[in-house]
Amino acid sequence: MSICLVEDGYIKQIFPSPPVLHPDLMAKLENLIDSVEQGMMRQEDGSFGWPPLTPEQNNAAIDAQIAAMEAKQARPLREIGLGLGDVVDSEGKTPTMRLQAFDEQIAALRAQRV
Repeated sequence: MSICLVEDGYIKQIFPSPPVLHPDLMAKLENLIDSVEQGMMRQEDGSFGWPPLTPEQNNAAIDAQIAAMEAKQARPLREIGLGLGDVVDSEGKTPTMRLQAFDEQIAALRAQRV
């Protein structure tokens, strides 16, 4: 069980044991059974969860995933450039098939940007 200081619906501080605080702050303490962390906010059902991402945070996370996927395209491109475009890997895919899969995944990620 956690004892938390909740202000404006957000967990501001978590205490391992009941603190001695000013009476105004004591009124804001809540006993929370579920696993909570500082920064979580109260959901509509009364539980606590992480606040939704802002559009900028959402896009930054998607851009990072896209950059990671684009970095993985170097090997299939190299294999195609070396004339190995028809060679099938252990998963039964050719470099061209892997590139197409990357492009589809990147397109799906771009569609999720806000």
